[in-house]
Amino acid sequence: MATGGGARPENNGDDVVEYEEAFEMLEKYSIISTSGSDRDGHPVIVISACRLPPSDAIDHNVLLRYGKYVLDKIVEEKYTVVYCHYGLTSTNKPSFSWLRQVYGEMDRKYKKNIQKVYVLHPTNFVRFILSLMKPFLK
Repeated sequence: MATGGGARPENNGDDVVEYEEAFEMLEKYSIISTSGSDRDGHPVIVISACRLPPSDAIDHNVLLRYGKYVLDKIVEEKYTVVYCHYGLTSTNKPSFSWLRQVYGEMDRKYKKNIQKVYVLHPTNFVRFILSLMKPFLK
């Protein structure tokens, strides 16, 4: 979704209807997808950084709404998250402030049933951040 010049959807609580066109565009990128189940039968959510388009080509706030929309379908049961870091470049990397916003908006509803989180192809920076966050993660 191009961010320049186009009107952005307003959030009035009905994300699916309000963001329908933007969600369809994000589905084409397959940035966030459900991919079967793990060994224990839990659904698997895959987040692929390599599929992120250039930062100026999408509205990251809509991407956050889309991620919550995908998760809302499965958060009531236990699930696994796989994050593929490979392919994240300076052109498609979201801002740090947006990442903080994502963390702030992901309340207990989304966190309580995560069974495992796998980070594939992490950089040294990602490893460092994960080691800092380890005491705060269960």
